[in-house]
Amino acid sequence: MTMTEKFKVTLGNYKGLTAKKPSAEITEEEFAQVLKQQQIAFAQKLEVKNRPVKNGDIAVIDFAGYCGGEAFDGGSGTDYPLEIGSGAFIPGFEEQLIGASLGEEVDVNVVFPEDYGAPNLAGRPALFKVKIKKIEEVHLPELEEAVKKDIREKYAQQKEMGAEADYESLLLLEIISDSEIVIEDSYVELEAGNMVEEWKAMLKMRGLDPVRYYEMTGMSDEKMKEQLKDQALLRMQSRLVLDAIAQTEDITISEFELEAEMEAMAKRYGITRAELKERIGEEHIQAFTSDARMKKTLTFIKEHAESGKDSEQ
Repeated sequence: MTMTEKFKVTLGNYKGLTAKKPSAEITEEEFAQVLKQQQIAFAQKLEVKNRPVKNGDIAVIDFAGYCGGEAFDGGSGTDYPLEIGSGAFIPGFEEQLIGASLGEEVDVNVVFPEDYGAPNLAGRPALFKVKIKKIEEVHLPELEEAVKKDIREKYAQQKEMGAEADYESLLLLEIISDSEIVIEDSYVELEAGNMVEEWKAMLKMRGLDPVRYYEMTGMSDEKMKEQLKDQALLRMQSRLVLDAIAQTEDITISEFELEAEMEAMAKRYGITRAELKERIGEEHIQAFTSDARMKKTLTFIKEHAESGKDSEQ
């Protein structure tokens, strides 16, 4: 049994695990979708003025939503670039813009889904006043064979990394299900809050506004925390069993191993090891060491698993 002031972990079996590693095979249909995404990323957008909106266009719109005759929070926007057919808006919204001309004002009638994030709108009909301000036609570039080959190789690496991560998750789930782990709810809520902040920081890094997202979806910090509670609990359970196994097996990180981990991370970011250390800061070296120890413990678990081979598809 491993005890801390906050948690209790009684480890179950963590050797000879039977979880199978998922296949990293790439199907032709899947690869076609990957190529399409690459084409979209480098697509050329040309403004058109001599025809109405059609499926696949980007319509730049102003919109204002009303439910029961009253405007509602997050229901309006200006200069919004909406890809017709993307399914980004409420079901039925985008289809009603097809055939609309530049400068035209359209009444869009929809019904919010029953599971919509804002309870005051879920399942209710709504009217959106929409103005078409610009129509852009999307032209996808042709990809040369050499480019396709490079894309496939990189995607294969991503698939392999994803399969490995999924395999590790399955192994951890097997250990967790065979262990006794006690975590107070207050710590799970705290972890869920940390995950919300991480998610918001990720959005900002991509140039997206979390506040805008909340307005469009009827979500909030509290609702996001509630949705993430199960993930937060699993993340804490995973850390705790990894820490318990590391203690039981006396798994540590040497100075040499720590330097090697830093060197590998520095290469991924295209900086020197000294620059990485400066960015991390001395106060976070311990956290970096802890992460390296967890990674080494995962390697130990995989080495002692019964089978890490790809499952039959």
